[in-house]
Amino acid sequence: MRRSMALAEEKVEKKRMLSCYKAFMKGLMDNMFTILTLIGVAVGFGIGFGVGILKPSEVAITWIKMIGDLYIRLLQLTILPVIAANIIVVMAKMDPKQNGKMSLAAVSFVIGFDLISGAIGVIAAVLVKPGLVTVATANSTIKEGPDSAPVTTSDVFVDLLINMFPDNVVGLTMYQTKTIRRWPNYPNKNVTIPVKTVLNATDMIGLIFTSIMFGIAAGAAGKAGQIFVDFFESLGNVVLIMMRWFLKATPLGVCFMVAGSVVGLEDVSKTFQSLGLFMATVMIALAIHMLLQMIVYAAASSRNPFRLLIVGFRVFFLSFITTSPVIAIPEMMEACDKYGIKKKVSRFVIPFSAALKGDGSGVFQAVACVFIAQLIGFNLTAGSYVVIALLTGFATLAIPMVPSSSIIIIITILSSLGASTAEVSLLFAVEWIMDRCRSGSIGYGHLFAAAFTHSVAIGRRTEGQNIEENEETDKGIEEKDDDEVLRDSERAEMSEAWLTEDGVSVAEKKPTTCGQKFLKAMKDNLFTILTLIGVAIGFGIGFGVGTTHPSEVAITWIKMIGTLYIRLLQLTILPVIAANIIVVMARMDPKKNGKMGLAAIGFVIGFDIISGAVGVITAVIIRPGLSTNFVSNNTEKEGPNDAPVTTSDVFADLFLNIFPDNIVSLTIYQTKTIRRWPYYPEKNVTEAVKTNLESTDMIGLIFTTIAFGIAAGASGEAGKVFIDFFESLGNVVLILMRWFLQATPVGVCFMVAGAVVGLEDVSGTFQGLGLFMATVLVGLSVHMLLQMIVYTIASFRNPFRLVWMGFRVTFLAFITTSPVIAIPEMLETCDKYGISKKVSRFVVPFSAALKGDASGVFQAIACVFIAQLTHYELTVGAYVVIALLTGFATLAIPNVPSSSIIIIITILSSIGVSTAEVSLLFAVEWLMDRCRSGSIGLGHLYATAFTHSVAIGRRTEGRNTDDDEETEVEKFTEEDNQSYDSLSSKGSDESSKTWQSRRSTVEASETGEFESVSCGKKFRKGLKDNLFTILTLIGVAGGFGIGFGVGTLNPTQEAITWIRMPGTIFIRLLQLTVLPVIAANIIVVMARMDLKENGKMGLATIGFVLGFDLLSGVVGVTIAALIKPGK
Repeated sequence: MRRSMALAEEKVEKKRMLSCYKAFMKGLMDNMFTILTLIGVAVGFGIGFGVGILKPSEVAITWIKMIGDLYIRLLQLTILPVIAANIIVVMAKMDPKQNGKMSLAAVSFVIGFDLISGAIGVIAAVLVKPGLVTVATANSTIKEGPDSAPVTTSDVFVDLLINMFPDNVVGLTMYQTKTIRRWPNYPNKNVTIPVKTVLNATDMIGLIFTSIMFGIAAGAAGKAGQIFVDFFESLGNVVLIMMRWFLKATPLGVCFMVAGSVVGLEDVSKTFQSLGLFMATVMIALAIHMLLQMIVYAAASSRNPFRLLIVGFRVFFLSFITTSPVIAIPEMMEACDKYGIKKKVSRFVIPFSAALKGDGSGVFQAVACVFIAQLIGFNLTAGSYVVIALLTGFATLAIPMVPSSSIIIIITILSSLGASTAEVSLLFAVEWIMDRCRSGSIGYGHLFAAAFTHSVAIGRRTEGQNIEENEETDKGIEEKDDDEVLRDSERAEMSEAWLTEDGVSVAEKKPTTCGQKFLKAMKDNLFTILTLIGVAIGFGIGFGVGTTHPSEVAITWIKMIGTLYIRLLQLTILPVIAANIIVVMARMDPKKNGKMGLAAIGFVIGFDIISGAVGVITAVIIRPGLSTNFVSNNTEKEGPNDAPVTTSDVFADLFLNIFPDNIVSLTIYQTKTIRRWPYYPEKNVTEAVKTNLESTDMIGLIFTTIAFGIAAGASGEAGKVFIDFFESLGNVVLILMRWFLQATPVGVCFMVAGAVVGLEDVSGTFQGLGLFMATVLVGLSVHMLLQMIVYTIASFRNPFRLVWMGFRVTFLAFITTSPVIAIPEMLETCDKYGISKKVSRFVVPFSAALKGDASGVFQAIACVFIAQLTHYELTVGAYVVIALLTGFATLAIPNVPSSSIIIIITILSSIGVSTAEVSLLFAVEWLMDRCRSGSIGLGHLYATAFTHSVAIGRRTEGRNTDDDEETEVEKFTEEDNQSYDSLSSKGSDESSKTWQSRRSTVEASETGEFESVSCGKKFRKGLKDNLFTILTLIGVAGGFGIGFGVGTLNPTQEAITWIRMPGTIFIRLLQLTVLPVIAANIIVVMARMDLKENGKMGLATIGFVLGFDLLSGVVGVTIAALIKPGK
């Protein structure tokens, strides 16, 4: 009996030990990542202290740090797309209206505390100063030159605003604006000169702002923006997987990061003391942040917030232990039920808060950024603190749910500030406990979000009241809410169009009294009226402030709102132009409507492209901007060794910029030649130096998008996804542009004020504007006359008759500033003029979508006018660039108010002309907009009439179109069908002949009977099959001949440059395509590679193919190194 009891006890003990072992192993496996990371930290400290005793060289320290540096670079590679993609998707899918008051309360609480978390962390770190216990040695400060001076507080906040509102959607990922101050080069150094420079660091705050705005616009676009949202959602998922893979290397990377950080550390005890004080600072900041949430909840509910802390302790504990508040969601739901929060609220708010609320991480990141800066002695300005607070706050909206993701954010923010990130590795020693503390804080935060939402949206409930008993009441409330929403929507509809007794809405009734007509006219032209008021106020502010002789800082802040307005518009114009041109060119099919389509495309696009040239020539002849003595600091100062460029340099730059070699850099840089005198006494020749000008290569962008659009159209179904994405992008950015343009009256007001604040010749400026208007009218008249001449040549008809008949079209387009509104009138005019309905119903909408040549004339004249006004010397190449850009930009100009001004700003920026004076154009833009709209409306009629004359032929004036429309269409269709039938029959005959020829050749070869004609056919076939190779060899031989021949003449450097030019352009075109081809193909191949699909066979195939692919490069390098053919 005792033996059996002992055996039973022993068995129970074994089971208990086994269960303990299993629990231990489970805990070990669950926390394996943390354990290995801590081991890596310990080993890193050991390596660092051990190697530090040996006093290693700088090369040795570099290689000790190498693995850590590579680890950091891999994480930095993923963080930008993760942040951008997540913010865009979150903002696009956020709809506060979906659940009414409840949703609005939840969004406000969650996002509000996310955003202020960074500020709390910064304030706590600044007060406690955990990093000032010891100062590590780091080359993190920016070295100033002998002429450098300290920047002012104004400079810091100007940079903050400029970086918050970037002007280039690609450039913000690579650089940010920073002001430095220089002492001028004269003895009396009592003032400094601010100089805007580009810091090679990601503009993180601009990236977050841009992502938020694009996300909101994508949500507002609805179905039109769905592809855009889906793309970024997919991108976020892909990069998140990459990030998880890279984070697997954390133990190894952290080991060498720590080793590199402590290898030269002298005071070890103070470093650990700083880490302890850092942990205490984070906990204090988390406690303050939690206290603020409790205060806000108590104010909203008048309840004791500490009771929720007690009820939700299990939530805190589970989040703390697992480092994941998401795992505690079921516990949160139960705690909410116990606390008396309605299920309707908790089941909506808890998942929403779990997806977005990361304020505990924001507090930690902010404290950590300030701590590292203090630790390395990096000087943080007031603007830097603001940047850290904003970035850590907004980053919580996009922080990925992966281990150590907060460390990645910290590294990214410090890099954007220009601080060293090597010492971030020290945080891994305490990150495991900090991660648990902030996870527990976030878990509590979800409960307070739900409780706050309940109090605001539904009202206070008695504590401890059983939810189950009142479930019916909840349902009734939901139904009541739905009824209220329905009634609200009905009231909204009734308020928009309330019905009269006869059942006709007031909105549909035309105004009868003078007062109603006046109010309608005011409403229809409200944007124009407000813009003109803004211009008038701007002139008043500018002239008024100018009399007080304001300081440079005051002028900077007067201009600031206008500057930010321009930057917002510049941010949108590149994606709008690129997307629209790609979609237009991809969907343009001249074969679709045969001769009619070809004629319409030729006329519309032809006059669009030459419109810029007409405008430039008109402005160069009249010179409207040279009638005033306008003062502008717009001329480029040449150095002591600078020399003037030649005409050859200008045109060489033009060709190189038309054909860019990098699809990304063209959005940031363009090629510009400068000439220098060489550094030796005989200064009789100059040296040409190719430089990258920090300005968008607009002409290269347009060429590239045209090429990609045509290629996308040619690829058919394979390019549909590509086209759909850019169409969705265009829709999203167009909404964004419309939003930004709502600020035109305010932006223009301060643009004008900044432009005229130092104006001396006021009468001359207004005289110049008057002459500018006259020049535009002359340019539009010349352009219209050219269209009339072309139409007359094609039709042999009097073109002025169409002007008379189309007067109503011109007048309607002039009044409404929109030729699209006059389309019904255009169709009616075409019918009266005797134009076939088949032609007019195709050409008029097509022309309305693409024809904007009058805007091209206006933009070209305006660009030359501003350059003349600011005394900027335009070269011949610059005139060509303006003509080409304004011509091609008409294909992509969005149908929004003042869009021409945006194009003008973009073009002037690309050629280096100041854009501050563009604000003067708003004073006359309202009238010029009407003039060019009327011109475009009449141009649509000429496009239709020209197409009719070319495609169908001349018709008798006044003849009724409806009488023989059917006959004409049948005739036209029959001609097309005959041409198609002839082509198809010809193709089938040729195919039949080719097959018979091959068959006879085979039969002849079998019998051994060859005729001499078969040899000729074989030769021709071989010649045709190898034509590309033969032509290439001829080209090589011709190149050798030209090279040796010209070489005997000792040509100049310019001659050699132009001999090389076609080859250079050819190489640049290939380079333009090679990056996207390589990236796209590798991504697709690696994504579709599945080793498990075919088991051993697939593994063997892939191993053999990829192995020898990779080995081929090694073989080639080895053989070349041994033989040395180049020597």
